[in-house]
Amino acid sequence: MNRSVLRLMSGDGPEPSTVEEVLARDDIPSEVRELIARLIAEREALVAPAELLRSRLRDAIVAVAGSAGMAEAQSRLLAAALELTGLEAGGVYGAEGDWLVLTEHAGLPDGFAETVERMPLDSPVVRMAVADPRPLDLVARCGPLLSLQSRFGLCCAYAVAIRARDEVVGFVNVASRQRSEPQPFGLEALAALAAETGSVLMRLRAEEEARRGQAMLRGVLDAIPDAVFVKDTEGRYRAVNPAFERLSGYSAETIVGATAADLFRPEVAARFTEVDGDVLASGNMREVSEQVVVDDQNQAITETRKSALRDAQGNVIGVVGVARDIRRRHRAQGLRDARLRLLEFAQTHTLRELMVATLDAAEALTGSAIGYCQLVDGDDPSSCLRAWSTATAVQCAARGAQVHHGTTVSGAWRRCVSEQRPVVCNGEEATRAQRVLPQGHLDTARELIVPVLRNGRVVAVLGVGNKPVPYDDDDVDTVLQLADVAWEIAAWRRAEDARGASERRLAMLVANVRDVLFELDAAAQITYVSDAVQALLGYQPQELVGRPVWSLMPPEDRATEEQRLQVAEACARSERLETRLVHQDGHCIWAEIIGNALRDEQGTVQSVLGVARDITDRRLAERATAASEARFRVLVENSPEAIVVHRDGQVLLVNAAALALFGADWAEQLVGRSVLEMVHPDYHAIVQRRMRLLRDADSAPPTEETLLRLDGTLIEAEVSGARVILDGQPAVQLVLRDMGQRKLIERLLRATVESTAQTTGASFFGTLTMALADAISCTGCFVAELVDGRLRTLANVVDGEPYPAQDLPLEGTPWSELTAAGVLSVATGGAERWPASPCRQRLDSFTAAVLPGSNGEPLGVIAVWHSAAILSPTQIEPLLRICAARAGAELERLRTLNELRHLVTAMDQAGESILITDFRGCIEYVNPAFERLTGYDREEVLGQNPRLLNSGQQSAEFYEEMWRTISSGSVWSGRIIDRHRDGHRVTSEMTVAPVLDRAGQISRFVAVQRDVSREVALEAELRQAQKMEAVGQLAGGVAHDLNNVLTPIMGYAEISLSEMGSDDPRRHAIDQIIAASHRARDLVKQLLAFSRQQTLVVQTIDLSDVVRDFQPLLRRSLREDIELNAHCPSMPLWIHADRGQIEQVLLNLALNAQDAMPEGGRLTLSTAPRRITTRSGWLPPGDYVALVVSDSGCGMEASTVERIFEPFYSTKGDRGTGLGLATSLGIVQQHRGDIEVDSQPGVGTTFTIWLPASAAETDDRRPSSAATVAKGDGLTVLVAEDEPAVRSLAVRMCRHLGYHAITAETPEACLELARHEEIDVLFTDVVMPRLNGRQLAEQVRALHPDVRVLLASGYARDVLGERAQLGERDGFIGKPYELAGLAEALRRLIDAP
Repeated sequence: MNRSVLRLMSGDGPEPSTVEEVLARDDIPSEVRELIARLIAEREALVAPAELLRSRLRDAIVAVAGSAGMAEAQSRLLAAALELTGLEAGGVYGAEGDWLVLTEHAGLPDGFAETVERMPLDSPVVRMAVADPRPLDLVARCGPLLSLQSRFGLCCAYAVAIRARDEVVGFVNVASRQRSEPQPFGLEALAALAAETGSVLMRLRAEEEARRGQAMLRGVLDAIPDAVFVKDTEGRYRAVNPAFERLSGYSAETIVGATAADLFRPEVAARFTEVDGDVLASGNMREVSEQVVVDDQNQAITETRKSALRDAQGNVIGVVGVARDIRRRHRAQGLRDARLRLLEFAQTHTLRELMVATLDAAEALTGSAIGYCQLVDGDDPSSCLRAWSTATAVQCAARGAQVHHGTTVSGAWRRCVSEQRPVVCNGEEATRAQRVLPQGHLDTARELIVPVLRNGRVVAVLGVGNKPVPYDDDDVDTVLQLADVAWEIAAWRRAEDARGASERRLAMLVANVRDVLFELDAAAQITYVSDAVQALLGYQPQELVGRPVWSLMPPEDRATEEQRLQVAEACARSERLETRLVHQDGHCIWAEIIGNALRDEQGTVQSVLGVARDITDRRLAERATAASEARFRVLVENSPEAIVVHRDGQVLLVNAAALALFGADWAEQLVGRSVLEMVHPDYHAIVQRRMRLLRDADSAPPTEETLLRLDGTLIEAEVSGARVILDGQPAVQLVLRDMGQRKLIERLLRATVESTAQTTGASFFGTLTMALADAISCTGCFVAELVDGRLRTLANVVDGEPYPAQDLPLEGTPWSELTAAGVLSVATGGAERWPASPCRQRLDSFTAAVLPGSNGEPLGVIAVWHSAAILSPTQIEPLLRICAARAGAELERLRTLNELRHLVTAMDQAGESILITDFRGCIEYVNPAFERLTGYDREEVLGQNPRLLNSGQQSAEFYEEMWRTISSGSVWSGRIIDRHRDGHRVTSEMTVAPVLDRAGQISRFVAVQRDVSREVALEAELRQAQKMEAVGQLAGGVAHDLNNVLTPIMGYAEISLSEMGSDDPRRHAIDQIIAASHRARDLVKQLLAFSRQQTLVVQTIDLSDVVRDFQPLLRRSLREDIELNAHCPSMPLWIHADRGQIEQVLLNLALNAQDAMPEGGRLTLSTAPRRITTRSGWLPPGDYVALVVSDSGCGMEASTVERIFEPFYSTKGDRGTGLGLATSLGIVQQHRGDIEVDSQPGVGTTFTIWLPASAAETDDRRPSSAATVAKGDGLTVLVAEDEPAVRSLAVRMCRHLGYHAITAETPEACLELARHEEIDVLFTDVVMPRLNGRQLAEQVRALHPDVRVLLASGYARDVLGERAQLGERDGFIGKPYELAGLAEALRRLIDAP
């Protein structure tokens, strides 16, 4: 009750102070007393519910704030909202991305919750609720839209947004189907409840996200196979993951709180402590290889990375480490090295030595002390070959117990053989096995025995023992692999030995067979022919390869196609064919050809193997017999072969060669004798068998027999028989060939081959020459390489001693004829024939042969020589040919190896990556450039497939197309993205080419790569710059159009406001229009800043003052858990800049830093003078001022840093626009500066803003307020503007300011107006059609030289270029301009001198 009422009721008495005093007076009428009482009751009825409501509101806010989680808080919030409003239905929404999701509701009509379960944030209903902090009346504002009354029968419904730091975190709705409005003050209480609980809900949501993140981190650590641990500064373990428990052998309960000295051996703990101390002191990461030894039972080798653990302030508070057990990798590497060593070892050592080397390797890889191996022969478990390791042999020798024990006397070995599986004896099991070992066996504390299985049976067993710690599965796998590798190497060695022996036997057989062996292809062309063809036809074998077989026939015998095909068909049918062949010198011989066809599955002839035998003698003999006996006898007599003719075993005829062979002086000494008397008794059976055979057959195969000379000496001879007609009766002709010389050559060849069989390389030639000189007892022997027309000796022996290497000329020496002939023999007279030869004094006889290359070209010479006559050429030449072929092959191999070494050296030094695989794609070679490109070591990738580099950036179809291309023999080229060893991607240009072998088949693939990652990055930067330029142009154009729209809105609103009285009710609406226009203007400024086209209000300012003055505002914009520090020097740091734009950059960077520190942190601002001496990026050399903004947040990956300045790129999901940093970069670059970013994940981010330093001066140009604008003095202002609304506003503003304003619709009309009017100021837009502002100003100034020009534009002056260049009497104002700003711009222009 107010004082006036009390005074009225008191009448003439003193004024009462309270209502109670009034009621106590006796002169108050009863009606008045009742009225006062009723008024008091009504007042209390109104005040009490409000007080109760405020109390309930406080309780509700406290209850929501004390909730344990988001769900509980939303439930309590809904209950409080229903209680405060007195309504019975409602719901709570939570913000999830771009949606509002109904998370809690009560009392809602059926189907209502399903209808509004999710609402987009940009829906009309949500936008209306967000725009007003008061509850939104949904029935009145959105009833028809939501069908609240018609469908759900709601009488009232209200919604209010829940905000926290200008962010909508949810909505709360209340409704009723019974009441038409809430209880008194209910809506106010609901708004207050929503406003006070927003920060609570945001905090609870952040806590739940943090709990989920911690749970996910714990799950990741538990799943990581590497051991992870955390230590404090005192070296005590504070946390470990399960992998660390498995590695150390301790449980987490034992580890946490303990030090390394409590858990590990002293020497191990000391190493751990030393590395930890270095990390704590330096703060740098250390990567070390450590051996973790807990006890004899638990040992490991780890690769450990240790880093400093820091708190939010950056202080080192401990060490975090990740350890990886690399025992398997070490063992796998050791196994690969052992495999290679064994393979190389097997080349030059025996099988037993290979077994010993294998056992030594098994001991080294498993840490064992003894090793034993034996081969099992069939079902007999006893050993056919046994071996000890080197260490075991020493131990056995020390005990005098070098006795091998069979597998049947040892329990463990017997189990391994019978069960065909590895047997491991550790601890008690080994002790039990020791009891059954035979007397003298070494003691075994632990034992591991593995079998080698082939074709379902045990072929060998290999065992190791006495390892200091128990054997595990890795040991079993290692010994199994090693045993299997050793067996395969041994099998390969045995096969190689057998193949070599077979090849030697075959070579000897082919060399000793006088018949010609040949092979024809399906077209009857010669593909192979043995050396015997030289004796048969006079050709070298290589001269005939590729020629059709009928080309050797006389022309008359192959005149027709039918005659030519007869030969091939006869060979294909395996028929015996007798035909004439043409010798190299032109004469014809008769040959018998027998072929055997090789057919495929369809029966088609693929090739023909055959034998050609000279039957000229037989045909001549038959012809002679048919012609006359005399001619036959003459033939026999003149035959170079020894011939004996007998009938029924009695000699009838012998020739001169036979007389010489048997040592007879005349024929009567042999004729009439029995052939058995001329043969050693051991061969009588053979003679008799041949006699029986020739009764029916025409000939008998040759046999080697020992003959008896007349003087009783023995002769080894090859005897062949044939039926002939002598004196008209059948007889047997024996051809006897002396085998003595051939046997001698075979012995010499065998001795030479045996002496050089185990030798390769450069020493081979010395061994070969020494063996040859010794075998044939010659004066000298040498092997020489043909180099630049001279012979350079590789090995030289004279008189049984090595002779220094020398160069031999070709001209005037035997070697010039040799290189053309291929082989050359001189029995005597060599010194007289070649008097210019360097060794002419002792050169009497010699035999030499060319070292043939695989392509048929001569590589060099091998020669033997003597100072007197030695063996005949026919004896030496075959031996020398074989030695020449072997020496040529070795020389060619050495040349190839040398070329390969040079090639490998060149590839190793190549700058581009080179990778070679086999035909299956397994890597065989990589060069150092590959290691630099991919990060992988050579040892890591050898034997691997290149798919380990697959980054997932190319599709399966990409690789299939590549494989199809190179598999077809073509070259593939293209760009490929590989994965580096550390995970980042590498882009390279790759060329893959197949390598063909001699058969034309793909044997390998070679890939060459060039890193083009930098080029790709530059291309991406160019595309980004082009994109930024395009978006900037679009933003600038949009901003210009908006400025033209905002200019009349702001201008008319200001004019209207200035014309209203202070109590005008319309002022509030006009203020709202102006405020909205300012917000729109600020938005346009951001667009211009992003497009680097804003109009700057440039002043000379102290950057340190800007930071200090802006710090309080920045403090209010950040969360309370953000610690803000500023470090600015006392000295001024002058820059030429727009103060507001610099503050905008600071705010953008600070808010980004806050988002990077969800759990709180430290934000530091600092300024400092800097100097750049050389160009750095965009910045030229000069003086600069650096503004540094650093945070202790989560930091960013390098890939994120590369994109942070892209427009619309955001790491905040739906909470960010992606324009903040792009706008900041635009502002800084428009100030001719730049921004540098330094960020590390888990450490934080630092932004350094570089701005050009300025001279120390002040420029305080602050626009006047609208109330204090400078007035015009009636001066004439010509307004030129193509936008009608802006033109009309400009005229009105000028007139409002006291100027005489005139205008026209077009620039041309304005110019015409200036011809007839005196103009003081030209106020013109810059961008106009046909005639722009600058051009108009020049023409007006030609009419009125003293006219002042004020240019206006929605574009920035920098964008306008020459069109906005100002003279001394010109000014510029950006759109939208305000009344005060226009007044100041005009006044400054007019007052300027």
